[in-house]
Formats: sequence, structure tokens, C-alpha cells
Amino acid sequence: MIKVIVVFCLATFGMSATVSVASAADRSGEQVYLDTCALCHSTGVSPDLAGQSPPYETVLFMVRNGSNAMPAFRASEISDGELKNLTIFLTGLKPGGAKQ
Repeated sequence: MIKVIVVFCLATFGMSATVSVASAADRSGEQVYLDTCALCHSTGVSPDLAGQSPPYETVLFMVRNGSNAMPAFRASEISDGELKNLTIFLTGLKPGGAKQ
């Protein structure tokens, strides 16, 4: 897998990360959402992600570190490429979890 190193700094967290380019084996953003996110984020258990357009760095941070009741997910569970696909998918998500 081809890797692109992207170093970024989140001023409030002082982090850096390695980002993988999506490979053919990566799930689509929609599949990641349905497999992992929808159970909570489209049922009212957690904030609805519809209409949100979070930057990739925010998605990466939240998924890798978790927040409140949301667990953290390792790269072996959701790859960086899949998170990139998820970020793209979320920008087209309408309320109720339907794609635009």
C-alpha cells in the first residue's frame, strides 16, 4: 500500500499522524458508516452526523481517540483510507442518514 505521510498539528492537542492513501481493500465511506457509525449516529443515541462536513483531521482524531461514550477505533478496525472515504461520505449525508 502506498503511504503518504501527512504531518499536521492540532494546536489544542499537539498531535501528528500518518495517513494512508485508500487502497482497493478499503471499505467505502458508506459501508464504514453503515457497519460502524449508523447504529448510534442515525438512531438518536449519539449526535446525528447528517449535514456535517468535518475536516479529515477531526474525523481522524475523534475516531482514533473516542469521545464521551464513543469508543476509540484502531487502524486495524477502520483504516486511515477508510476514514478518508468516511469523511467524503459524511459531506453528502442528509438528515436521517440518506445520501444526497
